[in-house]
Amino acid sequence: MRRGELLGLRWEQVHLAKRIVHIPLTKNGESRDVPLSRRATDTLIALSKDKQPDADLVFPMSGNAVRLAFERLRVRAKMSDFHFHDLRHEAISRLFERGLNIAEVSAISGHKEKCGCCSDTRICEQSILSLDWADSREKDRSPKRIPSVPSPLLSLSRADF
Repeated sequence: MRRGELLGLRWEQVHLAKRIVHIPLTKNGESRDVPLSRRATDTLIALSKDKQPDADLVFPMSGNAVRLAFERLRVRAKMSDFHFHDLRHEAISRLFERGLNIAEVSAISGHKEKCGCCSDTRICEQSILSLDWADSREKDRSPKRIPSVPSPLLSLSRADF
C-alpha cells in the first residue's frame, strides 16, 4: 500500500475476518480491496486490541512524522538515497520472486495498468540468472527456480494469503 493509503486507513475499512482492507479511493481514482497476509492480519489484530475506543485511524500519525521517523532510521542504518517509497518497490519485487503473477501483484499493489507494477520492481540480473534453463534437447523446457535467500524486508508466499 502507498504511504497515503496507510496513513488514511480507518478501522471501518479493515475487515479482519475476511483478511482484506478496503481502500475506497486510491491514487488512480478507483477503490480496491487489498488482501492481508497472516502477519499483517496478526499485526492489525494486536493494534486493534490496544486502540482507543474512539480511534478512527489505524495509524494516527502525520505524513511528516512518518517521514522524519523513516529518515532517522535511514541515517542510523547508514543507507543513503533510500526513501519510504522504495519499500513499495522492494515489496512488489519480492511478491514476483515468490511466484505471484502480474494480476495478483497488481491487485495487491493497486497498479491499474498491469505493466505498471513491472516498472516498480527491482528484480536484479542475479534473480534472472538464477533460472536454470533446461537444455534445448531435454523434454522439459520449463525454467527451474534455484532457491533464493529470503528477504528480511518481506517474506511472503502464496500460502500467506
